[in-house]
Amino acid sequence: MLTQSDLSRAIILRYLLVLAVFGLTGIILFVIFFHTAFSNSLMTEREYHSKNLVTVATEVVDHLYQESIKTPSESKTHYQQQAIETLKSIAFEENGYYWISDKNGVMIMHPYKKDKVGEDLLNWQDKSGRYIFRDINDISKTGGGWLSYYWPKPNTDIPFEKISYVNQFKPWGWNIGTGIYLDDIKPEILRIVLQATGLITLFFFMFITALYFVANHLIKKLDNLAIKDDLTGLFSKRFLNEVAKIIEQRAQRASDRKLAVFFLDIDHFKYINDSFGHVQGDSVIKHVAHTISETCRQDALQIRYGGEEFLVIDFFSNKGLVNLTAERIRQAIASLKHPFPDCPPITISIGVTLYKESETLKDTIQRADDMLYQAKENGRNCSVFEGIVVSNAEKN
Repeated sequence: MLTQSDLSRAIILRYLLVLAVFGLTGIILFVIFFHTAFSNSLMTEREYHSKNLVTVATEVVDHLYQESIKTPSESKTHYQQQAIETLKSIAFEENGYYWISDKNGVMIMHPYKKDKVGEDLLNWQDKSGRYIFRDINDISKTGGGWLSYYWPKPNTDIPFEKISYVNQFKPWGWNIGTGIYLDDIKPEILRIVLQATGLITLFFFMFITALYFVANHLIKKLDNLAIKDDLTGLFSKRFLNEVAKIIEQRAQRASDRKLAVFFLDIDHFKYINDSFGHVQGDSVIKHVAHTISETCRQDALQIRYGGEEFLVIDFFSNKGLVNLTAERIRQAIASLKHPFPDCPPITISIGVTLYKESETLKDTIQRADDMLYQAKENGRNCSVFEGIVVSNAEKN
């Protein structure tokens, strides 16, 4: 069935599909960009936070160092131990802690790897083969900085990738550091990205849904604009161009029915137009269009193709019904009462053909136009179905 609403809706759905594809592509690009930007932003924020934590720890150690200077009665070891216990007790965020090593690569303090405390780790390598504590010494000598390596998380022996900020407290020869396990921030990044993506996707689909309902609401109004011919109220050639592919697809799927194209042309219309004027000519076109609309099935697609030319496109179960329809249209128009005084008889010529799967609808229309030319050559006021004259005035 080729109903007006179905075809209009099909056009709208096609454009909505294109919009959805572009929208989803935009969402994917946004997710990639947002993930990268947010990851970098979060990493920068965490790095800044870690650096501040090391600065605070260094100030705590420096305070105790100053106290040791003021009270020489207490040994340096006492204040160093106090500093160690203070930093050991501080835990922050997930898997966040301080650690201390000296310039010789000996682990001075680690709250979770106590078996490493007192051990010379200068020649110790992580799983990537990096000499971590040599690098720590080198970075500390230059005023502090970042390094990446693999180190077990608290209460595990499994090494994870980590970045740490290290600063040197020169009076005691300590390297003080804290860091971030990269694996810990990935869930947070994923959570924020998914939340943002989910909201954007939700709003996008809400927009598409609202747009679909608005578009359906406007279908009737659209039918009266560019897709309709102002003079006759029939569909326009522009509308036909929009739905051609849809019609072809339906014709290919309809195995039990054939798509027929009727090409109609008002006979001697130029004479009517030149002799009685364009206003009267328009009146004839309107009467013919109305008769076509009244004679054809409601589901048939009726088009003013241009000037005095019309198309009727419909499905039929057999060729006999095609011929019957062409003859019914021809007779109905031949029986029209004259729309104005002195108007000559109004007749039409019809070219008819069936759609073939190997061609486009445009090809079928061209073949129907060829049949129309044969009808004109055969004396007008007749129909030609694929090269055979099937009706004319003399047979009535």
